[in-house]
Amino acid sequence: MPRAKRFHLAQTLAAVALGAATLAIAYAGQLPALAYGPPPPPPAPGGFQNVVATATIGPAGGVIGPVEVDGCRVGLIVPPGTFMTNVQVSITAPAVSGVGNGGHPGYRAVCGVGVGITVNGHQYAGTYGHSLTLTISGVLIKSGDRVAVWNGTSFVFTGATVQGGSAHISFKGSGEDFVVLAPGGGGGGGRSPQRGFTAAARSSHGTQGAVLTSLFLTRAGQSPAGIGVLAPEWLTIISR
Repeated sequence: MPRAKRFHLAQTLAAVALGAATLAIAYAGQLPALAYGPPPPPPAPGGFQNVVATATIGPAGGVIGPVEVDGCRVGLIVPPGTFMTNVQVSITAPAVSGVGNGGHPGYRAVCGVGVGITVNGHQYAGTYGHSLTLTISGVLIKSGDRVAVWNGTSFVFTGATVQGGSAHISFKGSGEDFVVLAPGGGGGGGRSPQRGFTAAARSSHGTQGAVLTSLFLTRAGQSPAGIGVLAPEWLTIISR
């Protein structure tokens, strides 16, 4: 290739490279800055995102509620002097079915409530002059129930008082998600159907008809069909 053509080709390639670099720099200036830091904590099961009530609370304190939150009544008391500035306090409701047992086998969620405290749209990070008092009440709450709070990764039991159909919770914090857990849920609470059928099968011949009907949906004296003949209750009956 003649020297003149080689020189011209080199100039062309240099111009293309310079143009590409210029475009890359211009495009990079339009890109948003990357955010660094730990990811936000996972939300509590059930969501706790449905806002039920909200109010501005200042240094004089105040009361929110009682309001209905998924079958329970909720009230929040903020004593005077708790905050030195105006804050926005929100009461939120979860989907209780989404809470399940709250990570505690043998329990089931009956009520839940979240409390959010913000200033200018940001979570309040100041000091608390006093504890806030949250009361959750209703016919679904019984003595023996327990209150758990979401710690960012799981529901942990608190020292809240549950009596007379009400749970009383004292706390200092924003973005607190609480749930009332009643004993008797899955994973160990209550009597299992299999144990109940076995006891009935062994008790007397008079109850065997009910057991057969429940297990196989057939009348007593008829031959059961399908996999039901392998059930422990059926083996108990035919061995008598």
